[in-house]
Amino acid sequence: MGEPADSASIEGSSSDKVSLISHPSSGRVLCIGGGNVTRVSTLLQHSQYQVSKLAAASPDDHITKLVATFIPDIVFVNLASDDDRSLSILELLAYDRRTNGIPIVAAIGPEVPEARCIEAYGRSSCDFVRADATATEILAKTHLLLRLARSRSPAPAVVASAPSNERAANDDAQAIRLLDHDTGLCTKEYLYHRISSEVTRARRYERSLSVLAIRCGAQNSPAAHRSIAGKLRGILRRPDVVANFGENCWVALLPEAEVSDINSLMERLRAELADFGACAFGRAGLDHDSGMGAHTPEELIHAARKKCDAGDSPPTSA
Repeated sequence: MGEPADSASIEGSSSDKVSLISHPSSGRVLCIGGGNVTRVSTLLQHSQYQVSKLAAASPDDHITKLVATFIPDIVFVNLASDDDRSLSILELLAYDRRTNGIPIVAAIGPEVPEARCIEAYGRSSCDFVRADATATEILAKTHLLLRLARSRSPAPAVVASAPSNERAANDDAQAIRLLDHDTGLCTKEYLYHRISSEVTRARRYERSLSVLAIRCGAQNSPAAHRSIAGKLRGILRRPDVVANFGENCWVALLPEAEVSDINSLMERLRAELADFGACAFGRAGLDHDSGMGAHTPEELIHAARKKCDAGDSPPTSA
């Protein structure tokens, strides 16, 4: 069966790009690679989406330029179990300034191990779709992502020093200031906005999600705050989101982190921040038991800050 007339390839020619930009459709989707993304691509083509394809072997700059030219509503990337190129593409699209405002979805099959998905999320904060899901599930997810993408207003400009975890793809219809310009970290408002989507994602995929609150002595000067921010950026992972909550309190959102397994992180932070006075920590995990759990975004942040004030700290080394 041939492809619908509204489908095209953007492997290279300028005429293809011109036709893609001018051709109307119910939704613009770019599929990169073959394998698990092939079924998704075929299904969307026959559901009146404007689908274009790009080889995973294309050079990095070629990929980002074509994606930026096509301006898709969604990008699906084949996540192979034994090809690091797919991980590189996910990361490239997530952090290149030309493409980081576009939702990215990794298409996975039953052969892709869980560890591979965790690595993909850690490197790109991508969403996922199972290529062996029912057609209804794939179409429903695509339609939801399309609606979210089209409901967003233009993302606020992000300065060159913006942390890489500040993805415009997470912006909603309300303008949210992403950066605290004094420290270069995310704003408290953005962290509250981001944690809602992370709670949804964690429950959907049955993944871990933790929040860590940190209080550093009594360092109130802007210079001290900038120095603390620099140390936090150097220790935390790229998908983590950290914001200054005022009153010497910092809150970090830690996707894919089990609350009971972050003692080593707390110890490292204690050592790195020792010059700023005694540090207190508080942690909370989504739906965690043993008294360290919370069930809503607001409860997670509140629980972590409350435990921080109560002195929830890791065991000190002997």
